[in-house]
Amino acid sequence: MQAAVDGGDHAALVRGAHSLKNGSANVGARQLAQLCVELEQRGRNGQTEQIGEAMAAAGLAFARAQGELRALREGEPA
Repeated sequence: MQAAVDGGDHAALVRGAHSLKNGSANVGARQLAQLCVELEQRGRNGQTEQIGEAMAAAGLAFARAQGELRALREGEPA
């Protein structure tokens, strides 16, 4: 998604945010899914200027969800 923002490719941002939104919602990462809704809407509206804060928040939420999922996986019996 960052490459899409950097390149001004609104359609790619929409596709990436939409896919990540759905995947996040499926695993219960609600904060990440909500941030992806915002990114998807901004992409649809061509509002990629000053999107850095939302991208940074999504990156943090992604890392947090990834860590939580990893902990769940490692905590499951083999």
